[in-house]
Amino acid sequence: MLSYKDIIKLDSVDSTNLYAIKLIKEKKINRDALIWAKEQISGKGQGSNKWLSKANENLTFSIIVFPDISVDDNFLLLENVCLSLCDFFEEFQINAEIKWPNDIYVGDKKICGVLIENIFKSNLIMASVIGIGININQDRFPQKLKNPVSLKNLTSKNYDLETCLLTFITHFNRNFYSESGKFSIKNNVHHKYKEKIFRFGIESLYSVNKVENIGKIIDVDTSGLLSVQWKNNYKIEKFAFKEIEMM
Repeated sequence: MLSYKDIIKLDSVDSTNLYAIKLIKEKKINRDALIWAKEQISGKGQGSNKWLSKANENLTFSIIVFPDISVDDNFLLLENVCLSLCDFFEEFQINAEIKWPNDIYVGDKKICGVLIENIFKSNLIMASVIGIGININQDRFPQKLKNPVSLKNLTSKNYDLETCLLTFITHFNRNFYSESGKFSIKNNVHHKYKEKIFRFGIESLYSVNKVENIGKIIDVDTSGLLSVQWKNNYKIEKFAFKEIEMM
Protein backbone atom coordinates (compact mmCIF):
# COMPACT_ATOMS: atom_id res chain seq x y z
CA MET A 1 0.00 0.00 0.00
CA LEU A 2 1.38 3.39 -0.98
CA SER A 3 2.20 5.91 1.72
CA TYR A 4 4.03 9.21 2.00
CA LYS A 5 7.37 7.45 2.48
CA ASP A 6 6.94 5.76 -0.92
CA ILE A 7 6.98 9.09 -2.76
CA ILE A 8 10.20 9.93 -4.63
CA LYS A 9 10.22 13.70 -5.22
CA LEU A 10 12.04 15.24 -8.18
CA ASP A 11 12.40 18.91 -9.03
CA SER A 12 12.63 18.25 -12.76
CA VAL A 13 12.76 15.22 -15.05
CA ASP A 14 12.28 14.46 -18.73
CA SER A 15 9.44 12.00 -18.04
CA THR A 16 8.38 10.34 -14.80
CA ASN A 17 7.47 7.20 -16.77
CA LEU A 18 10.94 7.01 -18.34
CA TYR A 19 12.54 7.61 -14.95
CA ALA A 20 10.44 4.85 -13.37
CA ILE A 21 11.12 2.35 -16.16
CA LYS A 22 14.85 2.99 -15.86
CA LEU A 23 14.71 2.29 -12.10
CA ILE A 24 12.99 -1.03 -12.76
CA LYS A 25 15.25 -2.15 -15.60
CA GLU A 26 18.38 -1.27 -13.65
CA LYS A 27 16.94 -3.15 -10.65
CA LYS A 28 17.23 -0.09 -8.43
CA ILE A 29 13.73 -0.56 -7.06
CA ASN A 30 11.76 -3.64 -6.03
CA ARG A 31 8.82 -2.10 -4.17
CA ASP A 32 5.73 -0.10 -5.07
CA ALA A 33 6.55 3.59 -5.28
CA LEU A 34 5.44 6.92 -6.72
CA ILE A 35 7.67 9.25 -8.73
CA TRP A 36 6.48 12.87 -8.45
CA ALA A 37 8.10 15.62 -10.50
CA LYS A 38 7.42 19.32 -10.02
CA GLU A 39 8.47 19.82 -13.63
CA GLN A 40 8.21 17.31 -16.48
CA ILE A 41 10.09 18.45 -19.57
CA SER A 42 9.05 15.73 -22.04
CA GLY A 43 5.94 14.15 -20.57
CA LYS A 44 4.69 11.11 -22.44
CA GLY A 45 1.18 10.64 -23.78
CA GLN A 46 -0.31 7.81 -25.79
CA GLY A 47 1.68 6.90 -28.90
CA SER A 48 3.70 9.89 -30.07
CA ASN A 49 1.63 12.37 -28.06
CA LYS A 50 3.19 14.60 -25.41
CA TRP A 51 1.74 15.66 -22.07
CA LEU A 52 2.21 19.40 -21.68
CA SER A 53 2.13 20.77 -18.14
CA LYS A 54 3.33 24.00 -16.54
CA ALA A 55 5.94 23.50 -13.80
CA ASN A 56 4.77 23.67 -10.18
CA GLU A 57 1.12 24.11 -11.14
CA ASN A 58 -0.07 20.57 -11.89
CA LEU A 59 0.48 16.99 -10.80
CA THR A 60 2.73 14.84 -12.98
CA PHE A 61 3.66 11.50 -11.47
CA SER A 62 4.15 7.80 -12.15
CA ILE A 63 3.25 4.91 -9.90
CA ILE A 64 5.39 1.76 -9.94
CA VAL A 65 3.62 -1.47 -9.01
CA PHE A 66 4.64 -5.12 -9.28
CA PRO A 67 1.24 -6.74 -9.86
CA ASP A 68 2.31 -10.21 -11.06
CA ILE A 69 -1.04 -10.56 -12.87
CA SER A 70 -2.00 -12.13 -16.19
CA VAL A 71 -1.58 -10.08 -19.34
CA ASP A 72 -5.32 -10.67 -19.80
CA ASP A 73 -5.91 -8.34 -16.83
CA ASN A 74 -4.16 -5.42 -18.51
CA PHE A 75 -7.39 -3.51 -19.17
CA LEU A 76 -8.65 -4.25 -15.66
CA LEU A 77 -5.60 -2.39 -14.37
CA LEU A 78 -6.52 0.64 -16.49
CA GLU A 79 -10.16 0.52 -15.37
CA ASN A 80 -9.15 0.70 -11.72
CA VAL A 81 -6.81 3.63 -12.37
CA CYS A 82 -9.51 5.60 -14.21
CA LEU A 83 -12.08 4.92 -11.49
CA SER A 84 -9.60 5.98 -8.81
CA LEU A 85 -9.26 9.30 -10.65
CA CYS A 86 -13.03 9.74 -10.90
CA ASP A 87 -13.24 9.09 -7.14
CA PHE A 88 -10.53 11.72 -6.62
CA PHE A 89 -12.50 14.38 -8.49
CA GLU A 90 -15.62 13.58 -6.47
CA GLU A 91 -13.71 14.99 -3.47
CA PHE A 92 -14.14 18.38 -5.17
CA GLN A 93 -17.81 17.79 -6.12
CA ILE A 94 -16.77 17.31 -9.74
CA ASN A 95 -18.42 14.64 -11.89
CA ALA A 96 -15.62 13.31 -14.07
CA GLU A 97 -16.09 10.84 -16.92
CA ILE A 98 -13.76 8.56 -18.85
CA LYS A 99 -13.19 9.29 -22.51
CA TRP A 100 -12.40 5.79 -23.76
CA PRO A 101 -10.03 4.39 -23.01
CA ASN A 102 -7.98 6.48 -20.60
CA ASP A 103 -8.62 10.24 -20.63
CA ILE A 104 -10.57 11.90 -17.82
CA TYR A 105 -13.07 14.56 -18.89
CA VAL A 106 -15.25 17.09 -17.12
CA GLY A 107 -17.99 18.10 -19.50
CA ASP A 108 -16.31 18.22 -22.89
CA LYS A 109 -12.89 19.20 -21.55
CA LYS A 110 -9.86 17.09 -20.62
CA ILE A 111 -8.56 17.41 -17.07
CA CYS A 112 -6.37 14.33 -16.78
CA GLY A 113 -4.51 11.76 -18.84
CA VAL A 114 -3.20 8.26 -18.11
CA LEU A 115 -0.40 6.26 -19.73
CA ILE A 116 0.32 2.73 -18.49
CA GLU A 117 3.49 0.97 -19.62
CA ASN A 118 4.02 -2.65 -18.64
CA ILE A 119 7.04 -4.89 -18.33
CA PHE A 120 6.19 -8.51 -19.12
CA LYS A 121 7.61 -11.84 -18.09
CA SER A 122 6.11 -14.76 -19.98
CA ASN A 123 2.32 -14.26 -19.80
CA LEU A 124 2.47 -12.11 -16.66
CA ILE A 125 2.70 -8.38 -16.07
CA MET A 126 5.78 -8.27 -13.89
CA ALA A 127 5.79 -4.49 -13.40
CA SER A 128 3.56 -1.59 -14.37
CA VAL A 129 4.35 2.09 -14.61
CA ILE A 130 1.19 4.15 -14.33
CA GLY A 131 1.80 7.66 -15.59
CA ILE A 132 -0.76 10.30 -14.59
CA GLY A 133 -1.05 13.99 -15.35
CA ILE A 134 -3.73 16.06 -13.59
CA ASN A 135 -4.39 19.73 -14.34
CA ILE A 136 -4.63 21.40 -10.94
CA ASN A 137 -3.72 25.11 -10.74
CA GLN A 138 -2.85 25.99 -14.34
CA ASP A 139 -5.45 28.42 -15.67
CA ARG A 140 -4.02 29.15 -19.12
CA PHE A 141 -2.94 26.53 -21.64
CA PRO A 142 -1.14 26.50 -25.02
CA GLN A 143 -3.52 27.12 -27.93
CA LYS A 144 -2.56 23.82 -29.55
CA LEU A 145 -4.31 22.01 -26.71
CA LYS A 146 -7.88 22.13 -27.96
CA ASN A 147 -9.89 21.38 -24.82
CA PRO A 148 -7.95 21.46 -21.53
CA VAL A 149 -9.39 22.37 -18.14
CA SER A 150 -8.05 22.41 -14.58
CA LEU A 151 -9.41 22.22 -11.05
CA LYS A 152 -8.72 25.94 -10.75
CA ASN A 153 -10.70 26.67 -13.91
CA LEU A 154 -13.64 24.72 -12.51
CA THR A 155 -13.64 25.98 -8.92
CA SER A 156 -11.76 29.33 -9.02
CA LYS A 157 -9.52 28.05 -6.21
CA ASN A 158 -5.83 27.26 -5.83
CA TYR A 159 -4.84 23.90 -4.38
CA ASP A 160 -1.84 22.51 -2.53
CA LEU A 161 -0.32 19.95 -4.87
CA GLU A 162 0.97 17.61 -2.17
CA THR A 163 -2.44 17.50 -0.48
CA CYS A 164 -4.06 16.67 -3.82
CA LEU A 165 -1.52 13.91 -4.44
CA LEU A 166 -2.12 12.34 -1.03
CA THR A 167 -5.88 12.49 -1.63
CA PHE A 168 -5.45 10.59 -4.89
CA ILE A 169 -3.20 8.01 -3.19
CA THR A 170 -6.03 7.30 -0.72
CA HIS A 171 -8.39 6.42 -3.56
CA PHE A 172 -5.71 4.48 -5.43
CA ASN A 173 -5.03 2.36 -2.35
CA ARG A 174 -8.71 1.52 -1.99
CA ASN A 175 -8.82 0.15 -5.53
CA PHE A 176 -5.45 -1.59 -5.62
CA TYR A 177 -4.69 -3.05 -2.20
CA SER A 178 -6.36 -5.42 0.23
CA GLU A 179 -6.89 -4.48 3.88
CA SER A 180 -3.65 -6.30 4.69
CA GLY A 181 -1.77 -3.99 2.33
CA LYS A 182 -1.17 -6.61 -0.37
CA PHE A 183 -1.54 -5.57 -4.02
CA SER A 184 -4.92 -6.88 -5.14
CA ILE A 185 -6.81 -5.01 -7.86
CA LYS A 186 -10.58 -5.14 -7.78
CA ASN A 187 -12.01 -7.39 -10.49
CA ASN A 188 -15.66 -6.32 -10.27
CA VAL A 189 -15.33 -2.80 -11.63
CA HIS A 190 -16.08 -3.26 -15.33
CA HIS A 191 -19.70 -2.15 -15.03
CA LYS A 192 -18.61 0.94 -13.06
CA TYR A 193 -16.08 1.78 -15.79
CA LYS A 194 -18.79 1.53 -18.46
CA GLU A 195 -21.15 3.73 -16.43
CA LYS A 196 -18.47 6.43 -16.45
CA ILE A 197 -17.80 6.37 -20.21
CA PHE A 198 -18.01 9.82 -21.81
CA ARG A 199 -20.95 10.07 -24.28
CA PHE A 200 -21.96 6.43 -23.80
CA GLY A 201 -25.11 5.81 -25.86
CA ILE A 202 -25.09 9.38 -27.24
CA GLU A 203 -24.74 9.99 -30.98
CA SER A 204 -21.38 11.56 -31.78
CA LEU A 205 -19.15 12.15 -34.78
CA TYR A 206 -16.34 9.62 -35.22
CA SER A 207 -13.48 9.24 -37.67
CA VAL A 208 -12.26 5.85 -38.90
CA ASN A 209 -9.47 5.82 -41.48
CA LYS A 210 -10.19 9.54 -42.07
CA VAL A 211 -13.85 8.79 -42.91
CA GLU A 212 -16.35 10.51 -40.62
CA ASN A 213 -19.65 8.99 -39.53
CA ILE A 214 -22.20 9.45 -36.77
CA GLY A 215 -22.50 6.63 -34.29
CA LYS A 216 -22.89 5.86 -30.61
CA ILE A 217 -20.94 3.80 -28.09
CA ILE A 218 -22.97 0.77 -27.03
CA ASP A 219 -20.36 -1.31 -25.20
CA VAL A 220 -16.78 -1.71 -24.02
CA ASP A 221 -15.73 -5.31 -23.46
CA THR A 222 -13.41 -6.59 -20.73
CA SER A 223 -10.42 -6.51 -23.09
CA GLY A 224 -11.02 -2.82 -23.79
CA LEU A 225 -12.52 -3.07 -27.28
CA LEU A 226 -15.06 -0.33 -28.05
CA SER A 227 -18.36 -1.22 -29.78
CA VAL A 228 -19.95 1.54 -31.88
CA GLN A 229 -23.28 1.36 -33.69
CA TRP A 230 -23.47 3.49 -36.83
CA LYS A 231 -26.48 5.68 -37.48
CA ASN A 232 -26.58 5.21 -41.24
CA ASN A 233 -26.81 1.41 -41.33
CA TYR A 234 -27.19 0.30 -37.67
CA LYS A 235 -24.08 -1.85 -38.13
CA ILE A 236 -22.04 -2.55 -34.98
CA GLU A 237 -18.25 -2.53 -35.19
CA LYS A 238 -15.52 -3.10 -32.61
CA PHE A 239 -12.40 -0.98 -32.35
CA ALA A 240 -9.11 -1.09 -30.51
CA PHE A 241 -7.45 2.09 -29.29
CA LYS A 242 -6.26 4.43 -32.07
CA GLU A 243 -8.52 2.71 -34.64
CA ILE A 244 -11.31 5.25 -34.06
CA GLU A 245 -11.37 8.89 -32.97
CA MET A 246 -14.21 10.90 -31.49
CA MET A 247 -14.30 14.26 -33.29
